[in-house]
Amino acid sequence: MHVSLSLFGLSKGGYSTTFRVIAYAESASLLQVLPALVALTRVRKTLNEQAPELQIPESSTALSDLKQRASAMIGLLKERATLQVLQAWPSDYKSSTALSDLFQSVQKLTTICSTYASLHAATETLQPSFPWLSVGSTLHRLREMQRHWSKDFDDLVKADQRLVQCVDLWVESPELLVALASLEGSDQLSWEVQVTGLWAREVANQLLQSQPHLEVTNRLLSDQERELASYFRSLQDASHTHVGKAVIASQNDNSWCREPPAEKGARRTPVQSIKEAMLKEARKQRRIRPLRSFVRQYVDKGLLDAMPVWLLSPETMAQLFPREPVFDLMIIDEASQCTVETGLPVLMRAKQVVIAGDEHQMPPSNYFKASADNDSEQEEEGEIPKDVMDAESLLVLARDRCFHQRLVWHYRCQFEELIAFSNHAIYQGDLRSIPATKSRQAPAAISWHKVENATYEEGANPKEAIAVVELMYQLLCDCPTSSIGIITFNLKQRRAILDEIDTRIAEDSGFAEVIQRAATAEQMDQRPFVKNLENVQGDERDQIIFSLGHAPRQRRRKDGKGDWYVPARFGPLGQRGGERRLNVAASRAKQGVHIVSSFEPGMLSVANAKNNGPRLFKGFLEYCQRMADGRRSEAERVLDVLRGNRIDGRIEVELPNPHYVPLKVQLFLALEAKGYAVELDVGDSDFRVHVAVIDPQDSGRYALGVICEEGGSVFDPFEAHVHIPAVLKLRGWNLLQINAVDWGLRQKAVLAQVAELVGRPKERSN
Repeated sequence: MHVSLSLFGLSKGGYSTTFRVIAYAESASLLQVLPALVALTRVRKTLNEQAPELQIPESSTALSDLKQRASAMIGLLKERATLQVLQAWPSDYKSSTALSDLFQSVQKLTTICSTYASLHAATETLQPSFPWLSVGSTLHRLREMQRHWSKDFDDLVKADQRLVQCVDLWVESPELLVALASLEGSDQLSWEVQVTGLWAREVANQLLQSQPHLEVTNRLLSDQERELASYFRSLQDASHTHVGKAVIASQNDNSWCREPPAEKGARRTPVQSIKEAMLKEARKQRRIRPLRSFVRQYVDKGLLDAMPVWLLSPETMAQLFPREPVFDLMIIDEASQCTVETGLPVLMRAKQVVIAGDEHQMPPSNYFKASADNDSEQEEEGEIPKDVMDAESLLVLARDRCFHQRLVWHYRCQFEELIAFSNHAIYQGDLRSIPATKSRQAPAAISWHKVENATYEEGANPKEAIAVVELMYQLLCDCPTSSIGIITFNLKQRRAILDEIDTRIAEDSGFAEVIQRAATAEQMDQRPFVKNLENVQGDERDQIIFSLGHAPRQRRRKDGKGDWYVPARFGPLGQRGGERRLNVAASRAKQGVHIVSSFEPGMLSVANAKNNGPRLFKGFLEYCQRMADGRRSEAERVLDVLRGNRIDGRIEVELPNPHYVPLKVQLFLALEAKGYAVELDVGDSDFRVHVAVIDPQDSGRYALGVICEEGGSVFDPFEAHVHIPAVLKLRGWNLLQINAVDWGLRQKAVLAQVAELVGRPKERSN
């Protein structure tokens, strides 16, 4: 405070004198009488020096007071420069109001000094805790401090508690925090990121030091991972022949099968007698015993030892075998097409049952199913409840009554666009499909073939049938080993295509030879077929051709104008559950889908459709046409609409810190900086290849796929090291797996390995 007061040339005791001078001079200008006062003082001083005996006293009291006030005024004059800087000195100090103005200015400055004194007292209390706080700090800054303290008080208390814990763990931790806090505002990463990175690196280094053999390999935990992977691969390889080997082993260990044939003339054992009787019955050419009687006679005498695996329909199973659990395990496949009354008797023949099927595929045929006439009829004791018998299928009945395990992976379609429609429109994106090595720049596996000037006559489109047969012939010529299936939407169009095939065979020997070779393929599932929409469940072919059949019609209006449209009359597709038939048809292809159509998807009128089948069918055609034209983004928007704009099923994970950058993004940025063309999260389902590097020599394919493991997800060794690598390699992927430690400790080695697998990036033209 003393320093501030000295700024004005005043001392703490000089306030009263100065203000008395100013108060006296308010009515008369001191500057006007000051020269006379000086002259009078000099005269008195001269007389006293020349005539000491006179001892002339000072003038009157007023003059004495005036002298004192003049001394104070001289002190103010000495500080004139300082007062001018502070804009307190009057512009015209000789005027009558000069002293009054000076008084007001000094009074204001005195008030400021008083405020600074209070501020100084406050800062003296705070300064030990806040060394950066000085007297020069403004009141606004102190108010901001108070506001922030009030807001962050709870956090500060927690921070103090954490600091105490840190000190308990490490005495020098406050020094570390101070050093880290000093990094704030620098160009480097935030100290949270640096602490996390240093901690992770130190943990990894300590682990490497404690396990020196890990450093020899190129990956942390590589030995353990390879050991697990090798173990699971051995299990996988064994699983391919496990069933056959198990059956053979059971046969070899079966005493009934190992019973040697009876020697000639020797007494036969009971087992030998039964085996000879069974063989004798099996060799008969006449008077053959009914199979039902044969089975029931020998089922408990060694028949199941001789034939442990049976492939039967539910009806045949119920007829042949007695109503008792003679089988250890029974698997009912395609249970969505098995009625309850057909399936229930079969369940009695086994100890354990597996019911497999897809509720989104076709239900059982109900053409001959009778409905209950009296819903109010009381159930008799022991009668099967109506809710059981009214279930659509055995699969629906078992779904809510048995343990339910859903299969989430789809393997048939080798290109994701072939299953994407069913996945998103029917399964709501829950299926996991396997990405192909074709990039987004490559042509899609879906093609659109437009038939011009076609007509739809009595349920058939002859011109379109000709185009379908010609397309089948071209596909077989281009790839003779490819299997082909043709799907129609009504029986009359199927008949028209079969007639056209017969006509071409009779007229064209080259066509006949190609068709004959395909129709006589050794494997049944490689032969071409022409089937209606309702009969293709269970079938699959490399190439599937759709013949839509319908042709546009012109609609006339009252004004004489008209437009072209296609009525949504696609038979079973427009009925209730028609979307299931569409789902079955849309998921039959393994390598390609070909749409042969006589109309544009926009012509299909579905506004008045009662069921969802026609609307989904129009969406399917729009999706296929856009994919065939290379408009992938528009095709994906069609799927978004059909899916109901459902958000991806990925669970949002809380980020470790606000500066967190996922491993795949770090790798993406590093490869992009090297000049590679890279894509993130390649795939159309919940399963994605994290980073895909496009081939520098062929932009239509991916040269490398990278799977990143950061440790944030639940680790499944079989899924991570066997299943996912196996399915990706089956699709032709060149695969690289890296984890966070690989990238953190051996970043250059990872990039070098990518360069080795992919090659040098293509130079970009400026």
